[in-house]
Amino acid sequence: MVMDANGNSHKAAGRPDGGQFDAKAGQGSDDDLDFGAIDSRVADVMPDLTEDERRRAILAILGREEAEPETMVDEDGVKRPPTPPAPPAVSPSAPGGDDDTKAYSADETRDLLARAAGIEIGPDGVRLTDKDGGTLLDEADGRHLDYRTARRDPAMRRAVRAVYRGDLSGMPAAQRRSAMRQAWRLSGPYDRRRAIDTSPNRRYIPSGSIARSLKRRRDREGAARLLCDLYYEDAGAAGNVIRAGYPDDKRSAFVFMNRTKVQRYDKDVFGKKKDKDGNPVLLHRKGDAIVGDYVSARTGRPVHGPLPNPKGAAARSYLSMIWKPTNGVPSEQDVRDVCDVFRACDDDPETQARMMWDMCYGTGAATNPDGDVEFAKRILGGRKAHKRGVGLLNRFSAGKGQGNAARMVAYRKPMTTEAARIFLGMEPGDGRRANTGYTRRKRGKDGRMHDVRPARLTEMRNFIHSVYEI
Repeated sequence: MVMDANGNSHKAAGRPDGGQFDAKAGQGSDDDLDFGAIDSRVADVMPDLTEDERRRAILAILGREEAEPETMVDEDGVKRPPTPPAPPAVSPSAPGGDDDTKAYSADETRDLLARAAGIEIGPDGVRLTDKDGGTLLDEADGRHLDYRTARRDPAMRRAVRAVYRGDLSGMPAAQRRSAMRQAWRLSGPYDRRRAIDTSPNRRYIPSGSIARSLKRRRDREGAARLLCDLYYEDAGAAGNVIRAGYPDDKRSAFVFMNRTKVQRYDKDVFGKKKDKDGNPVLLHRKGDAIVGDYVSARTGRPVHGPLPNPKGAAARSYLSMIWKPTNGVPSEQDVRDVCDVFRACDDDPETQARMMWDMCYGTGAATNPDGDVEFAKRILGGRKAHKRGVGLLNRFSAGKGQGNAARMVAYRKPMTTEAARIFLGMEPGDGRRANTGYTRRKRGKDGRMHDVRPARLTEMRNFIHSVYEI
């Protein structure tokens, strides 16, 4: 065992782990306190943090201090102290990443709340008024309360619940979402759980927060049903939760797919007849499947039964490829690696659009030009972090392309809005048709109407058009 200048012991040289810090007396390998285990969990939850930022955050959580760095020696042999790390520029209590100087202290926050006679939470933050109606604080002016102190105040809790349970239909959708985010910042775990379960405005709760809450629940069946309820309220919000990583098990995924693949009544349906008590007869309960006649997508024959639900088809297709994969469907890790390559080209939307086009129709298409895309791949492929993703992207783009890979990558929204707009403006690379029984009436060259299948990847292009609001 070797001891360094800071008193830290290192494992002996010659071992596979030689040179690494040795465990101190009394240290075990408790999984909850193991640095490597915590680092991997933090990396999964917050992939945008760098390794150094994760290390500082974990050390702060564990109550440890970093060892003082040794004195640096420059090229002239002059010793100089190392540059101290810059202090964090963002306050943890800031609603949108404001500077620390804009946040009131805990004592100032308590004083303001004690003098306030009214509390309103809106899209721009909290507004405090005194008993005469005068404004004590308006967070729209730039300064905001300390959220840790504010969320413990009973009056603030009542204001938060008023937003969760209130009617926000008088606001535009963007303001409703902002108001719910402000309430979410100022609410505790109990109110957040209740909001996800029962709030009529839960579609505006951050999708990542909903996904993390559903993942932690013991009642897996109930969590999956809650996602189904959210889907019938807002299919887009449910799709965002799925993109955030839930369902994370096969059973929950199939509960969602099986329940949402058919159309269902969104409210109780009563008939004109009345029962013996004079009440209207209940014909269909809320959530019952809607039965009717339709043409089967597989056989093309007319069928009588529960009507298929076209809404949310992209979300169900994504979950089906993850939890019921067929030959050629990439794994979730492969999709993440390819998406990292796309995001590395955020500053070049034309390259992003061409990468997506190559995956859809292949580099062997006659209309595929060489140039900036291959140059970008060579640059990114030289980086260790993107080497695997570039290799997968080349494999998916070979020949005639990989439609399933393109669908899964598109569902993760790795392209910028400008890149999505450029991609939709590109013509399909071939005349292949979709593998479906659904047909459309189209006039042919002979002047007659014919039943034709839609072009391949039409549903993916429609999904990109809607999700990017183009």
